[in-house]
Amino acid sequence: MPVRPARAPRRRQLLIALVLLATFSVALPVRAASELDREGLKHFEAKIRPVLVEKCYSCHSAGAKALRGGLLLDTKEGLILGGDS
Repeated sequence: MPVRPARAPRRRQLLIALVLLATFSVALPVRAASELDREGLKHFEAKIRPVLVEKCYSCHSAGAKALRGGLLLDTKEGLILGGDS
């Protein structure tokens, strides 16, 4: 009866390759997402926040004299929750 070659080294190599592939396939989108987050934050701070401060915060911030519509725009949570309607 012929002796079969050992399969353990091939399985080990395949397992290592799969682990590396999985690691890189997860790590690359995470890095891309963080770059998008940075770009989004830069855009928000440069283009969006100044408009909110100028036009909206006087009525829709924690420092407003009278909060209108229950809408807070100076926190992420306030934006997500929305206002009364």
